[in-house]
Amino acid sequence: MKKYLIALVSLMACTTTFAQDNLQAQKLQIVKRIYAGGGNHQTLINNSTRDFKSVFIEDERNTPIGEVGCIDYDLITQGQDSNPKEISRSLKTSITDNGHVLATFRNFGKLNKLTYVMSCNGNRCLVDDVLENGKSFKRSIRKCIRSL
Repeated sequence: MKKYLIALVSLMACTTTFAQDNLQAQKLQIVKRIYAGGGNHQTLINNSTRDFKSVFIEDERNTPIGEVGCIDYDLITQGQDSNPKEISRSLKTSITDNGHVLATFRNFGKLNKLTYVMSCNGNRCLVDDVLENGKSFKRSIRKCIRSL
């Protein structure tokens, strides 16, 4: 009986490790897809939680027609303009100690570092926030919208 119990515990540990590795790989793959071709905003939106998507909707809803809202730059490339080839060529991704994805890349020679906060439910991970210099994009945009 002990042998069966030990085998069962070992199998469960291996399954849990495999599931965690799969989620980590999925997180990296999502961020790599976002940067495929130098950065794709729609891919970010398609792989985001409802809460993260709502930030973009709130900004659009609270911005008068013809005006620039609180999101006045491309979050993904960290600027108004981008060099897609340089971004693609220089992109590096890694999992941080707390399970987020760190993306580093160059855009017009400037080194950029963004941390993608991922939310995983079951076997699916989505972007829930992006940290710019350690600060929450969601929080800063919502604060800006409240001040309008």
